[in-house]
Amino acid sequence: KPFTAIGPIYFEYGSLVITFNTAKAATSAVQRLQNAVYEEKKLIVLCLPNVQPHMLSPDCEPLLVLVNVKSGGCQGSELIKAFRRLLNPFQVFDVLKGGPLVGLYVFRNVPKYKILACGGDGTIGWVLQCLDIAKQDAACFSPPCGIVPLGTGNDLARVLRWGGGYSGEENPMDILRDVIEAEEVRLDRWAVVFHEEERSQPPTTSNVEPSPDSEQMMSNPEDQTSMIIMNNYFGIGIDADVCLQFHNKVKTALVYFN
Repeated sequence: KPFTAIGPIYFEYGSLVITFNTAKAATSAVQRLQNAVYEEKKLIVLCLPNVQPHMLSPDCEPLLVLVNVKSGGCQGSELIKAFRRLLNPFQVFDVLKGGPLVGLYVFRNVPKYKILACGGDGTIGWVLQCLDIAKQDAACFSPPCGIVPLGTGNDLARVLRWGGGYSGEENPMDILRDVIEAEEVRLDRWAVVFHEEERSQPPTTSNVEPSPDSEQMMSNPEDQTSMIIMNNYFGIGIDADVCLQFHNKVKTALVYFN
């Protein structure tokens, strides 16, 4: 068979990794699958490098750059080009092509490295969320994460003193120096747990018994529980409605938010 292993599988993101015997076999598989569709969605198929940690010097601490190319009125697209010129292109990933999980998987065997996330607070949260999943099988459990704030939603970057926004005039080389010299601080993340309101049992007559499904729903409310890890704050009122409308408007009319 052309492949040696299937896995890991990241169920949360509908992603899996297939390891092939040769580069030729991997390239052939990518060509076959690049137009594949599953549940009316085109698959994202990528051929990833295999980093060899033993080839790194003991004091080497490489940088993994994750860029949202659409953030900041597409400022990210210029930034990713600059970083690919300055660094090895296999260190720089577009998160819109498979998400942050792609780069984190490539660096899974690197014992010590840093992350530079380029985007808004939503992108940073996405990176941290994927890191929670990928770190279970990673050599580096908690890599430091720097930020290049793009766009308007950059409260997390302000709190961590990375600034309120990227103007486009900053020298990418200076950004890399800032990552090297930055002080490491701990980020207090917290969880919001949602419980579905427990339904009261409807009145029944002596001739009608409640169904097993309804009994199970009322007796196991934890089945309806969901949890979201938060990095900043969250709102459920008019503030949340305004933010959601703004977010949706930005996605449909990027040119007005450049």
